[in-house]
Amino acid sequence: MLYQNKFKFNFLQLLIWFTLWLAITQPTTSANQTQITRDTFAEITEEASPAVVQLNVIRKQEEQEDSFTNQTEPFYNKDFNEDDGVGTGFIINEDGYILTNQHLVDNATEVSVFIKGYEEKFKAEKIGSDFNLDLALLKVDTAQQLPKLELGDSNTIRPGDWVLTIGNPYNLSHTVTFGIISAIDRPLKIKENNQTRIYNNLIQTDAAINPGNSGGPLLDIDGQVIGVNTAINNEGQGIGFAIPINEAKEIIFQLKEHGQVIRPWIGVYMQKINENMIDYFNLEQTTGTLVAEIATASPAEQAGLKVGDIITKINDIKVDHPKKAFAIIENLELNQEVTLEIIREGEVKELNPKVTKKPR
Repeated sequence: MLYQNKFKFNFLQLLIWFTLWLAITQPTTSANQTQITRDTFAEITEEASPAVVQLNVIRKQEEQEDSFTNQTEPFYNKDFNEDDGVGTGFIINEDGYILTNQHLVDNATEVSVFIKGYEEKFKAEKIGSDFNLDLALLKVDTAQQLPKLELGDSNTIRPGDWVLTIGNPYNLSHTVTFGIISAIDRPLKIKENNQTRIYNNLIQTDAAINPGNSGGPLLDIDGQVIGVNTAINNEGQGIGFAIPINEAKEIIFQLKEHGQVIRPWIGVYMQKINENMIDYFNLEQTTGTLVAEIATASPAEQAGLKVGDIITKINDIKVDHPKKAFAIIENLELNQEVTLEIIREGEVKELNPKVTKKPR
């Protein structure tokens, strides 16, 4: 009897130790985490490369002499040389729809697309474009079903996540680089000629992005597109920016149907309140979103909104982040009057700008 009890105890102890050993030594993965091996990036590249295309853009001679934007600020990866690979795009469905940057194909007289595995080049039709997000939708006609990339979910990404990019920097076709997401929700203003694009939530990455990578995909560890590469910082290394793919998903249908995006607008640029802003503007209120810039002759300016105001409510909906504020505005009807509750120098005020179509 004593022997049997001792045997049971030893067997139970052995089972516990074996279970612990398995837990410690066996690799684990979760639904949102892919185990990385020495072949991971190579496999992603093999699967994704056929759907990444090279764009050749021909413009009028005077437009080819255009230059980069202000070199002290982030700028687009533009290259206007005729008959030279000027950028990248990627196929989003088998029928030949291609997503890329608007600045690459703006005012083009001809756009040619080179697809890996095909000897001939394809002429591309511009279906639609959006200046504000710097996105364009192209289409090539082919009787064959083309390879495509799956669009992921940029709302689930985190700083530190692995990313990979495929593009055509300096006409070096299908160059692969990798890195991590350095930051998300980066606000950024980028000047191009006499116009300015204002972003509120770009993805920052240290994956190498060079002139010619514009319009290419930023891929996650599952090989899905989470961003569209668009800009770099000329003064730093490993500082590139991509448009979150969820932003593109929201406008692809409009580009297909209307050729453009109809976007409600009041003309205000907002930023999240942080410690530096509290000191700079001598803020007492730390909730809401800060008005950092107002477009000239915009509904916001005409209604009396000022830089330094803090917007706390839009149509009685509390706002504590620029993303939430912009989401509310973009869901309003054109010509609708919107009610803004603001705090200015400690006093609560109410302003009523009228929503208009966002100009290009």
